[in-house]
Amino acid sequence: MMKINDLVNDYGLILSGKMSDENISEAKEALRVLLFDYDITPKSTDLSIPQENVRSKAIQMFFVAKKIEGCTNSTLAYYNTILTKFFTEIQTNFSDLSADDVRYYLAKMSINNHLSKCSLDNELRVLKSFFKWAFGEGYISKIPTLNIKNIKQEKRIKKPFTELQIEQMRKYLISRGILIDIAIF
Repeated sequence: MMKINDLVNDYGLILSGKMSDENISEAKEALRVLLFDYDITPKSTDLSIPQENVRSKAIQMFFVAKKIEGCTNSTLAYYNTILTKFFTEIQTNFSDLSADDVRYYLAKMSINNHLSKCSLDNELRVLKSFFKWAFGEGYISKIPTLNIKNIKQEKRIKKPFTELQIEQMRKYLISRGILIDIAIF
């Protein structure tokens, strides 16, 4: 952003030789008063690419990279579903995404869609993979998921089958004509 004093001084240089120093000083002071409540930004001739195009290209190239890495079509379809849901829900500019945007999305999915902790963690895993890749490729300047921890899940302790349950399974297999030698007990 250009400072107002710089602009006023440049204006004074343009007027020098055309007006007296006293008139130039008055014109500069009047300009300072007029511009006091404004922010002045120099015109930029840089080529601007809309954020949506950058995001679309990043997603497309992410899928290309994942396909080359050996991801299956079903995995890519799952990734596509998650990323589509995320960017539909979160309307923030691609380059301005923050950890709060990701947390908001996960909280909303948890509340509105009643997703389990396991499902939320799977979605977070997809988002982490995408944003880490996008950062590495230069599409974004920071990884919004970097400080988001994985979602803790309750560990289930599987109980072993009892002798009675094993015997019931054997009898069931025999009654169906299935070879018991193939079954693992």
